Amino acid sequence: MIKKYLFVSPLILALAVFIRLALAATTFHVDLNAFALAGNFISRGEVLSFYDHVRLLPPGDQIKNLYTDKIFNYQPLSYLIPAFFYLPLPKSTDLRVLLPAIPFAPLLIFYKLPFIFFDLLTALFITRLAKDVTAKKKLQLLWLFNPAAIFVSSVMGQSDMMVVFFLLLSLIAAKKENYQTAAFFAGLSALFKPAGLFLIPVVAIAALSISLPKAVKSMLAGFGVYFLGILAYLPSISFRTYALLAEQTGTTFVVRKSDP
Repeated sequence: MIKKYLFVSPLILALAVFIRLALAATTFHVDLNAFALAGNFISRGEVLSFYDHVRLLPPGDQIKNLYTDKIFNYQPLSYLIPAFFYLPLPKSTDLRVLLPAIPFAPLLIFYKLPFIFFDLLTALFITRLAKDVTAKKKLQLLWLFNPAAIFVSSVMGQSDMMVVFFLLLSLIAAKKENYQTAAFFAGLSALFKPAGLFLIPVVAIAALSISLPKAVKSMLAGFGVYFLGILAYLPSISFRTYALLAEQTGTTFVVRKSDP
């Protein structure tokens, strides 16, 4: 199955994967704690209530002292998808306590795995934007060794890779004039970070070249999937304050009261 999407040699792919895993195991940023902490709460059954967990903790609680109430300021899928990957992993309120003193922690690979997974998926699917084999190979090479992609997925460990993947699927669908599907994937990407919401009207305008009903259906598909995705979280005060209506949704906000 993978051969259908792979246009570089297996050796090149192996090198790209090795670079990502090596960097993942030797770098750490505290932003990763937000995903690990959400995964901790979600694994305990707080699928719909994890946004409010820290806010509702009593003053003086260890977790509340370590983080502010703003710790979860991304859209739901940014936490739900990594939480699935984290199910078999050790649970911690601060990943640094799990890290050894030496600058190599294989455990970090598993905590960054969700982001590396979508990074590599993007490398496979990005070839759908090109027509001939040579162009597909060049495009895949550019992504596999794209410093920005490697930094975001393997060094920082951020859900931007998931946003990019679903926006890519949206562009692929739009290229084939499947505008409802394109809007659907754009709306799905917004359930990680809301940038995709701005693409939905653009897709709908493109759909007007076919018909007005197509444009309306595209709008409904895009905004509909986003609304359904956040519907269960709308009662959450923390979600509405820090994720839905946050002034900054592009960066995980992890404030530490003290760092050793």
